[in-house]
Amino acid sequence: MPLGGKNIDIGGKNIGRKYLRFREFIQHYGAPPLEYFGINSSTVRNGRLHTLDSQKKLASLWNVLRLVGIKDFVQLLQLARIVRANPEEGMLGGARFSELAEERDHLPLSAWFGLGTADAFLRPITLRMNGAEPDQYSFGCLGSNLRMIFDSYDQLSNGMSELLDRFARRVPVALNTRVVRLLWSGSRITGVEVEHGGVREQRQYDAVVLALPALASARLLEGTAIQTSLEAIRYNPVTLIVARYTRPIFDSKVRAIVFDAESPLSNAGCYGVNDLDIVRYTLSGRVASAIADTADPAGVLGIAEAELRRFLPVSATERVDYVYKHFRHGLCAYGPFHHRFLQRLFDWESSVSGLALTGDYVRGASIEACFNAAFESVARLTTRISALSAPGGPALNGFELARSGRAGASGPVEDYQRTNTSQLLS
Repeated sequence: MPLGGKNIDIGGKNIGRKYLRFREFIQHYGAPPLEYFGINSSTVRNGRLHTLDSQKKLASLWNVLRLVGIKDFVQLLQLARIVRANPEEGMLGGARFSELAEERDHLPLSAWFGLGTADAFLRPITLRMNGAEPDQYSFGCLGSNLRMIFDSYDQLSNGMSELLDRFARRVPVALNTRVVRLLWSGSRITGVEVEHGGVREQRQYDAVVLALPALASARLLEGTAIQTSLEAIRYNPVTLIVARYTRPIFDSKVRAIVFDAESPLSNAGCYGVNDLDIVRYTLSGRVASAIADTADPAGVLGIAEAELRRFLPVSATERVDYVYKHFRHGLCAYGPFHHRFLQRLFDWESSVSGLALTGDYVRGASIEACFNAAFESVARLTTRISALSAPGGPALNGFELARSGRAGASGPVEDYQRTNTSQLLS
C-alpha cells in the first residue's frame, strides 16, 4: 500500500540470511537491492523492557536466561540444538518434532513450560508468526518458530511489489481473476473455471497447483475426503497498521516492542532501521481478536498509539498518514499433531492426478518455508507424472513422495518445466 511516496508491505517482508530458496528467487529476478533489518525486539516484563538484539548475542542470551529460568532455558537449548543441527526440523513435519508431537501435542505448548517462559519467550514468537497465544499452539510446531530466532534479516529496499512486478513481466500472471472451481474428469484435474470482469471461462491445464491458504483450498475441494482436514487448520485474525510521523519514534537501541497478554497491541516496531519515523503496529492474539472487520481504523490506531505511549512518546498530532488492513484469517497456527495432517494430505493428493497442494500450512508460515513447500509440491507432482510414464516403477505414497522430492527434485522438476511450462498453472 502507498504511504508517504513509497510502497509499504503490509504482509511479510523480512528475508532471513538463511532463506536460500527465496534469495535464489530474488537473484533470478534481477537482484533488487536489500537493506539490513536484523532482529531487535523488546518484551514487556513487570512494566520494564527487556531487549533481544541479533547483533548482541551474548547479552540477548543472558536476558533469555533471566526471563525463563535455568530449567526452561536448558529445555529450550536442547530444542534449539535440534533445529540448528538439521534445517528440516525448522519446518513443519520434521522427524524429531513429529516424535515430540506424538508425546506432547495432547496438551497445548504452554503446559510444557513455566508461566514466565510462556509469557516472555514463547508468546512473542508464536504471536508474531502465528497470531497464537502459547495455550493456542502445539509443541510439535515449535521448530518452525525457533528457526526464526537463529537468523538475521534483511528487507527489500523497494518492497515486495517491485520483485513481484519483475516476476510478472517474465511469467504469465492473471490478475483480478477468480478461480471459481476445479475441473475434474474422474479422479483427474483437467483445469480450472475462472471469472474475470463478470465473464466465466474454462481453462484446460495438464496440472494445477493450489498455492493457497488451507481454507481457500478447502472451498475449491468441497466434497472431497481432504476438505474437512483443510478446514480444521487454524487461522487467527490480525490487524496491521503502518503510520508515518513527523519525527523518529524509535531509536537505534529499541526498534520494536512486544506487548503483554493484556494488551490488544501485540507488536509495534519501526518499519526499517532507517525508517524510525514509520511505525508498524500489529494487533493479534486473544485480546486483539475481538476487533472485527468493521472496526473503525482511526479508533483502532488510537488504541495502538495509547499502548505504545506507555513506553515511547507518540501522539496523533504528530501523525502524517497511515494505512490499515484487517485480515479475518490472517496468520496460520496449524493444529495439534500436524504431522498426521501432512500424512493425510500427501496420501490423499497421491490419489488424484494432475493436482498438488501447498501453502503456509504445509511447512510453515515464513517466506522460506512457503518456498520450500512450493518446490516440494512441484516435485511430488512431477514425480507422479514421471511414474505414469514409467510402467513397473515403485509405488510411493504421498508422504514418501514429499520426502524424496526434497532430496532430489531438481532433475525431474526442471525436465518437466522445460517441456510443459506453458501448460502448468501454479
